[in-house]
Amino acid sequence: MVVETMGFKPSECVVIEDSLSGVRAAKSGGFDVFGFTAHDYNNELEAEATKTFDSMQELLKIV
Repeated sequence: MVVETMGFKPSECVVIEDSLSGVRAAKSGGFDVFGFTAHDYNNELEAEATKTFDSMQELLKIV
């Protein structure tokens, strides 16, 4: 895993994702996932992601 090559553990990282399949893949790798919901028209990410946000300005506040 790339994060381990860089000296990190998945638990020390966060993944930013805007698709349900991406959120699920990151979670299966042991990562916390912040779901970008600006284009989540079916409201799928909120139930799956660790946290959700809908603007990049909001992301700066939660990281």
